[in-house]
Order: sequence, then C-alpha cells, then structure tokens
Amino acid sequence: MTFIRMQRIFLKRCFFIIFFICLTNQFVSAQSIPGTGTSAGICGNCNPTGWADADPNQDGTPDIANRTQAGGLGTIGAGATWENAPLPLPPTGDVRWVTLRDVGPSNNIEENLTTTMTGLTVGKTYKLVINSMTVLSEKCEHRSK
Repeated sequence: MTFIRMQRIFLKRCFFIIFFICLTNQFVSAQSIPGTGTSAGICGNCNPTGWADADPNQDGTPDIANRTQAGGLGTIGAGATWENAPLPLPPTGDVRWVTLRDVGPSNNIEENLTTTMTGLTVGKTYKLVINSMTVLSEKCEHRSK
C-alpha cells in the first residue's frame, strides 16, 4: 500500500470520527423536562421533584396517583380507586404520575403545576409531547367521582 493511499484512509477515518463526535454531541445537549414519576407514593397537595404548584395561594392542589388509586386530600377523592383499574402505564413507564382532577364544585378552584424546561435555544422550534389520559374514579362513601 502506498503512502498516499494510507494517508487517504487515515483522513477518511478521521473525518468519520469527527462526524460521529459531532453527531453524538447533538444528543448530549438535548432538551430536558423533569419526569412526573418521582414520588414515593400517592399523595395530595404534592408535586414531583422539579415541579411546583403554579399558583399555591389561589388554586387547587396537584396530586400524585398510581395505576389503582387517585391521590387527593381528605374527603375530596383521596385514595379513590380508578374505574377499569389497573390503568395502563404511560409511555415513560412511570408507575406514579401527576393527576389534575376535577372533583366537582369547589369555588372554581382548578389544579395546576409548573416546571422549567432546560436546554432550549432561542429562535429554535420544538415539538413538545404531552401524554394525557381521561379516567373516572369509583364513587365511595367519603370519596367523589
């Protein structure tokens, strides 16, 4: 093999390595949004790690539920079982998730929460995928549907 041929092979390999490093660097600086499955159990008026009540002095209380039971406070649906339980897991595979439930008239208080997305670039367009599900909870003596 001639020196020129060896040099071309070396340059092609260097180009491939540099291209690969640049390609993988795109994934290293990816955008991030905190997951919602970080709670140790179901709860009422609680938020997953990295999330907060968007307006804690005015609005409702975000809850964390699992496949079989709703989160909540006291007599406002806490621990109610879901109809058709167990529910399917979300695409993320989390076994617990945030629930923003409407448990009936309560002075128009609605649940909400907020978080911060990182790794965004001004002027760039992003596609945000949100997984959601609509499900009812069972009625029981001290719980609402």
